[in-house]
Amino acid sequence: MKDTDSRDYWERDSVKFTSHYSPQASRFSPKQLVGSFLNARTRHLLTMADAGPGDAVLDVGCGHGVHVKLFSPRCRSIVGIDYSSQMIASAEEHCRDLPARNWDFRVGDAHELPFPDASFDCVLSVGLLDYVASPPRVLEECRRVLKDTGRIVFTAPKRPTVTFLLHTSFGDVLRDRLFDLPPIRSSFTSSQLGSLLREARLRPECVRSMWTAIWIVKASKAER
Repeated sequence: MKDTDSRDYWERDSVKFTSHYSPQASRFSPKQLVGSFLNARTRHLLTMADAGPGDAVLDVGCGHGVHVKLFSPRCRSIVGIDYSSQMIASAEEHCRDLPARNWDFRVGDAHELPFPDASFDCVLSVGLLDYVASPPRVLEECRRVLKDTGRIVFTAPKRPTVTFLLHTSFGDVLRDRLFDLPPIRSSFTSSQLGSLLREARLRPECVRSMWTAIWIVKASKAER
């Protein structure tokens, strides 16, 4: 898959993805299945991140702000960053009626986060490593902006998986035509996930498998 395939999707067609969070007319449609998956993923995220009222939170790859909207009432402040200007515009509209103005959005690259070291108590990166050019670099940046006592919660596509067909060239066509989703760049076995964490100097605290399709990981800074 070309890097431009994913970037073009998120820049030009990201509204397609936001529709997955809305109820679908057909209960058993492909999009309804994606929506159920995203909602289950969000429930895991809320539990694992455990953001409190004193926490500064960063959502890397924030999309249209669904997690920013959920975490805003739970934390001191939250910033969402995404390289799609279309997504950021959608996120600002999605969150503008929140009672607390403790949120902000920025257009930026997850490989080079525009924040000082040790800025956040909690960093979220959900549904992002699927599509980036360098997952290790993104996690290294997440670690850099994380406070020493902070935690990161991220997801990554899993291998092996019952949805293996969607990780093939034919699966790319299915993802586009049935689910309105871009191709996946990366997926990880348990061993590869461990290597990814070590390379980013992160210590796993909780690792869950969801629907056999993704890893959901809570981690903290490992010693140098």
